[in-house]
Amino acid sequence: MPSFNRLAAVCGVAFLPWTAHAQPGTELPCQAYSQSTSVFVGVAAAPVKRWVQLPHHPPLEMKLTPITVERAYLGVSTPVMYLMPSGIELYATPGQTYLVYGRSYHPPDIVSASPGFGAKEIDAAAEDLAFLEALAPVSTGGTIAGVVRLKERPYGQYAKRDDPATPLERVVVRIFNEKHSIETMTAVGGGFIASGVPRGTYQLLPQLPEGLVVYDPTSRIQVVVRDGGCATTTIDVLVNGRVRGVLRGPDGRPLRSTSVDLMPMDVAPSPTTGQIVGTSSVSTNEGGEFEFTGRPAGRYYLGVSLYNAPNPSGPSYPRTYYPGTTDRGSALPVVVQPGQPSEGFDFSIATTLAKGELEYVVEADHAGKLKFCFVQLEDLFSRWTSHTVERGVVYRGRVVDGQRYQVHVHLEFPGGHLESEPFVFTATTGKTVVTLRPDAPRELHR
Repeated sequence: MPSFNRLAAVCGVAFLPWTAHAQPGTELPCQAYSQSTSVFVGVAAAPVKRWVQLPHHPPLEMKLTPITVERAYLGVSTPVMYLMPSGIELYATPGQTYLVYGRSYHPPDIVSASPGFGAKEIDAAAEDLAFLEALAPVSTGGTIAGVVRLKERPYGQYAKRDDPATPLERVVVRIFNEKHSIETMTAVGGGFIASGVPRGTYQLLPQLPEGLVVYDPTSRIQVVVRDGGCATTTIDVLVNGRVRGVLRGPDGRPLRSTSVDLMPMDVAPSPTTGQIVGTSSVSTNEGGEFEFTGRPAGRYYLGVSLYNAPNPSGPSYPRTYYPGTTDRGSALPVVVQPGQPSEGFDFSIATTLAKGELEYVVEADHAGKLKFCFVQLEDLFSRWTSHTVERGVVYRGRVVDGQRYQVHVHLEFPGGHLESEPFVFTATTGKTVVTLRPDAPRELHR
């Protein structure tokens, strides 16, 4: 097994636990090189405006910084490259020389980079230039390194970067793509490294002992490496508190593709948003089965439509708590133990809610852009949606019988805005009709 400390020789510096998606400008030189589509040195000119044809969009006029290329290391085929600001709108200083790690934007001559975010002033790039100049044209293979650590996920609290973490040793990490697969093992300190990896995009899969799970099992852990480059990542894992069961419909048959909620019982809602920290949702599979993983120890409500009000799209179900009651006081708690499965939660929804229709039209005396704003008041926190509407056009939408809603219209025009009086109603199986007129600058959702 290659030594974890060999990354110091490969990259010219000691290993630090950077994530796979570190902020541009904070990566090791070999990592920035691996994640870039174009690497070059050049002199900046004043920003210019240029029409750019992006895929699936009409031509767009953009403000870009021309860079006259002096030295090209990777992915440069034109004498002038153009920088599209990355993240925030920062432009290079005219006359200043930069080393640019450009991310793909619009080939062949537009890349995403800006000062401090992929573009370094040449006087601050000595270490990077030493690495780039030392790259052998015939060198093959790169390095993938990282650390596996056990993180704490406190019950009812947001995860923080500085939450306690314990490095895990002797964990096998599989590194693979369609063409290659290798395995390495974490050493003391939780570190692992694989050298001479053929260039490409790789997934990383730790072989964890029973009772542990990766922090987000729904997402891939992925890195990119090229010849002479490196990629680093931190793999966080959790004690695997699990909840498994089956959800059934009113007829007793398993419900597929239906959202199930797990909500902490002993966490108060936020006084401003109504959100309950630690709530999570999963979807049932074809057999109505669901599984929550990585849950902190504690007591939970299990059920359907606990967090979000019944959805007007598709089948709508009342707020239902395990073991199948709509009365919160009659709900049975689900107790999660550290690293242990809680299984056998088989419960049914008593009924499917009927639908109604909301019909609305907007009248406005002022010119401007109109938006229809909509919220379900039965949600535990406000989830507004909005879309653009036209004057005098009749619109229709589905609503769920017995659920309360609030709607209004927002009018935006140069120099100000107007909004209609909010309309609050309880839906029925029939039709609710309303005309909305923006007539005052109220402070509602926009």
